[in-house]
Amino acid sequence: MYIAVFGDLHGKIKLAYKLCHRWQREHNIKLDLILQVGDLGVWPDPSKLDKATARFAAKEPMELGFQEFLEGSQELDDLFYDKDNGVTADLYFCNGNHEDFDFLRENKSRQPASSVDAYQKLNYISNGRSFIYSKDKERVSIAALGGLDKEITKDPERKPKDVYFTDKELQELRLQKNVDILLTHQGYDLHGIVSERLTRAVKDIHPVYHFFGHKHVESELGNDDLTVMVELNLLEFKRKSGRLTRKGFGILYWEDKENHLFSFVEDPWLEEYTKFTWEDI
Repeated sequence: MYIAVFGDLHGKIKLAYKLCHRWQREHNIKLDLILQVGDLGVWPDPSKLDKATARFAAKEPMELGFQEFLEGSQELDDLFYDKDNGVTADLYFCNGNHEDFDFLRENKSRQPASSVDAYQKLNYISNGRSFIYSKDKERVSIAALGGLDKEITKDPERKPKDVYFTDKELQELRLQKNVDILLTHQGYDLHGIVSERLTRAVKDIHPVYHFFGHKHVESELGNDDLTVMVELNLLEFKRKSGRLTRKGFGILYWEDKENHLFSFVEDPWLEEYTKFTWEDI
């Protein structure tokens, strides 16, 4: 199976789907699944934006891109239902630290993942939970832990409590078995301070892949004896050039625990997507 993986989107969900649509066309391969590491930009009500998101949204309306997935649009219909190249893959995400946590809580079900949009494409994975996605004889187990580690965050009391994962959620994650892919928002450190709790949890469940974001940096793949560690960049247009940032989008080919390969998408056609052109491509 083929799985697209994205870093922080901050509302640029339609852009992510347009890149998936183009990748499918260029490679003549249908994506089976899309994963995202938090800060998807779930803000259904602009009046509830946090201060940072409100500041960015005033300059960049794409920060509020989630609303189109609530209301629907012809362009999204075309992306999803194009009979030749529609992106049928659903997207699964953990929460970041910039989301409407009340909305996520209201839409959470007893299942590990819950749809939060009108198309039933965007699925929130509850903290500490895991689920299995299967296609034919292939299957992959995916677990998630969104948010930040309060113990290593500067001035933690200044942020709402929902920004942080809880001890209970962390413990629930550590009890998950046979995890192939772990999604977290935060990586192993913040501000140069290592998250011992998250590090121990990853070692306990030893996933094949650990995908994370939050810091908005270009990174190389890392690994230890058991886990490939992938830090994804923010998917964003650079301020001066208007071009896409690198290493915010990758493809995982997955058969099983022994046969798999992840690589960042760096195809030449990505250069066509700029702040000024992407909506018309």
